Amino acid sequence: MQVDPIKPTLKAPGAEALKPKCDKLLRNFAFNFNLRRCTAEAAARRKAETDAVVAATKAARLKAEAATLAASMAAEEEETRLKAEAEQAEAGAYTRALFSST
Repeated sequence: MQVDPIKPTLKAPGAEALKPKCDKLLRNFAFNFNLRRCTAEAAARRKAETDAVVAATKAARLKAEAATLAASMAAEEEETRLKAEAEQAEAGAYTRALFSST
């Protein structure tokens, strides 16, 4: 049985170029748009944001260092207190023998 070849019913669009809606070149538009982002006001805003982040980072680092220092000082004070209590207990404490009959 022989079959007829399939005939396409729709045509492909081909290589037609699209018509631009704007006469400006894309690179000119992108360059001008980028210039608007690089104004002095935008640069000052970015610098202020960066300075704020740096200040917050420094404050957090100083706070962490202060907490670490406070914890180490508290540990040293506790150790000193325990040593003093141990010396007082050894100095003149009377301890009775466990297996004595009194």
